[in-house]
Amino acid sequence: MSHAHQLRQPHSGQDFYRNVCQECGIDFDDALNFQQHMITVHDRHMPHMCTICRRCYGSSTGLRHHLRLHYGKVFTCPVCDATFSQSSSMKRHLKSAHISNQCPNCQGVFKIGDDYNAHVLNCV
Repeated sequence: MSHAHQLRQPHSGQDFYRNVCQECGIDFDDALNFQQHMITVHDRHMPHMCTICRRCYGSSTGLRHHLRLHYGKVFTCPVCDATFSQSSSMKRHLKSAHISNQCPNCQGVFKIGDDYNAHVLNCV
């Protein structure tokens, strides 16, 4: 799990990333300084760094999940077009933001409740 929050900001026509420590709020423009901060101040080593945006992770699994944002499949919310790197994140978003579920058979979106349940029972 990453303890940094990435911020995208326009800079000379391109995006750049800053690492903000979620534990104390300090902002680092350089991922290496952020990593050193995590080791010395919070006793957390985050050796897995994305070579594209330099975001750091404590595990290879965290980095692998992050890399989906750059290379992997993107899951798009069928209601608002928000994008996610994991289907579970998109499903969680659907439930919380839109109070909806997506049919596993036809990918239709229905409000949680009787309409969704009836549809899933009859959708083949």
